Amino acid sequence: IQIRGNLDSRAKVGHSQTMDTVTYDSLGNEYKLTFELEKIGNDGKWNMSLNRVTDVATGNYVEKGDKFPNFSKILTFDKTGKLTQIGADDVSGESKFIKVELEFNSLEFDTDKDKKPLADSYGPTGELSDITIFDPDNAETYEKLTQYAIETDIKPYRMNGNTAGTLGGFSIDGTGTVMGIFTNGERKALGQLMLTKFDNPVGLEKVGNNTFLDTRNSGEPQNGVAGGRGFGAIDGGTLEMSNVDISLEFTEMITTQRGFQANSRIITTSDEMLQELVNIKR
Repeated sequence: IQIRGNLDSRAKVGHSQTMDTVTYDSLGNEYKLTFELEKIGNDGKWNMSLNRVTDVATGNYVEKGDKFPNFSKILTFDKTGKLTQIGADDVSGESKFIKVELEFNSLEFDTDKDKKPLADSYGPTGELSDITIFDPDNAETYEKLTQYAIETDIKPYRMNGNTAGTLGGFSIDGTGTVMGIFTNGERKALGQLMLTKFDNPVGLEKVGNNTFLDTRNSGEPQNGVAGGRGFGAIDGGTLEMSNVDISLEFTEMITTQRGFQANSRIITTSDEMLQELVNIKR
């Protein structure tokens, strides 16, 4: 989880700000984490703590106590609004702070969504790995947290993890890479189309249905990928002109045209017969 945004330096001591994000266990179960940031001094100090973990599927939750992961850190900002300390450790310098992780060893849900105690508490059904909050080897985990005299917009962002999903569709880019689009929003490369070229494409033997065989005249097949040297790009969702039998299409067009002309003749003949019938009556 990466925490980004600003804490309003104009806030009074005792002011608190809550923020939520989600995480997943090894089976794809979803849990909501509720953090609280409380201003504890006019010297740029805020206390960051985890207040509640909620099982999203059931609405059951657990708050601070014996069955809750103990997480609390004091964040200190300097007069330029930059984060300088996490706990008692400096953010920058030779002796950097120790990685701050959220551990779930003691997590057990004991309250239902109606705020009533559960008869039997329970923990996550899958493995809930420790979550990194601040990493001394990754500046992005702490440099995007500031304290300026503007409105608070701090928010924790989930960097990885997801629910279980199934393949919902796919797309093919210009290099022939087949990207799978899953129902949980994930996109993964499933494979790549291979192209083949010949020194003499005219020498290929046509065997029908838009298929060809290599011959001595065509040369040996040379395999590669789209966009590579000597290979063109792939345009997904389109058909090449070679996929159409031109002679068949022209024949069907002429047949349709002749049929239309014949129908027109029939209508004309019927009109002339009716006209003659009217003239006989006169």
